[in-house]
Amino acid sequence: TISLAIALVIEASYLFTKDCPLKYKFYLNFKKLRKVFSLSICVAIPELFLTLLPFVVTSYLITNFGESIIAIFAMINTIINLAVAIFYGLDDVIQSMGCLYLGERNIHGVKKVMSLCIKAAIAEGLLMAAILIVFADKVVLAFGINEPEIFEQAVDAIRIYSIFLVALFVTMTYAFYYLYVNRKILSVTFQCLLLFALPVACVYIFGGIFGLNGVWFGLGFGILLEFPINLFIVNIISKISNGILKGLLLLEENRMSRQVSYDILAAEQDVMDLVYKLEQDLSNLNLDTKTLHRVQFFIEELGLDAVERANLKSFYIEVTITRENDGHVELIVRDNGELVDITNEDEAPKSFRMYVVSQVASNMPYKSYILIGGENKTVLKI
Repeated sequence: TISLAIALVIEASYLFTKDCPLKYKFYLNFKKLRKVFSLSICVAIPELFLTLLPFVVTSYLITNFGESIIAIFAMINTIINLAVAIFYGLDDVIQSMGCLYLGERNIHGVKKVMSLCIKAAIAEGLLMAAILIVFADKVVLAFGINEPEIFEQAVDAIRIYSIFLVALFVTMTYAFYYLYVNRKILSVTFQCLLLFALPVACVYIFGGIFGLNGVWFGLGFGILLEFPINLFIVNIISKISNGILKGLLLLEENRMSRQVSYDILAAEQDVMDLVYKLEQDLSNLNLDTKTLHRVQFFIEELGLDAVERANLKSFYIEVTITRENDGHVELIVRDNGELVDITNEDEAPKSFRMYVVSQVASNMPYKSYILIGGENKTVLKI
């Protein structure tokens, strides 16, 4: 609290001075305030369930197994909180990149980000589980549990629960994804099931049948049980949408069929290979010859310009092409080379290639340039 107060004083000493370029104005919009408040509650929901879980499980353990077991559960609860804390790194990726692609309605981009996040979640879960299983006895000693009568029980508890860590990381990835695609009720429901309701129910069931080891198994199995429930609920939502939303990510299948996306290295041969490949890949979009040639022209010129700006370093180019309902084709080109805005008519082109591209782009129905995370993002409608 003291450090926070000091930080606020230091910030305020600058923010409210003449040197600060920011100007503050009173603004109050109850609709937006309610939206921000509801979102903040949803983001904080995991902390609520992680607080309720030890309260309920501790009461059950004291009643059925005695107070000496609380030290073991405190250790398991710390592992749970550590796993959630590690997961928040993936959460930041989902929130930033996932929402970015979703805002563009870039279905392939969303799938790409989530595929990477799921793979990372599996890797993190496996690594954490392997470390805990191999060094379970060392972890127990680190928590100060050295009494012979509960030491082995604590080692068993770690190894049993660690089996389910991959499931925890993967199911949390999906739960937070639904939050950031504006399905807050679905996300909160899955978080409740994942972090509280199902683990508690399974603790009572398996603890009553198998004893103390059943408690640790139940804590983990409750996490695993959430996934088929997730599949069942998402399948219902898909049916209600008449098949418009499909898959675990609930994405628009119709838009996906009108969209292609590519990731290539900023190399001349890769760019030209993509240009030639487009004629075949875009046949499903039913483009007329003129539009197809324009798409190929922009990708070739923007791509080759990115290659030149890459200065032989390892840069990438991302291209997404979508046929909109109004018949226009939306072209999004990203690269992480030198920053350049071809849509700025007041800026002198740095090359003849950029001059030609900017002149042709000036007649497009829509064009924009956005600098995102130090990367060029050019959007054209053809």
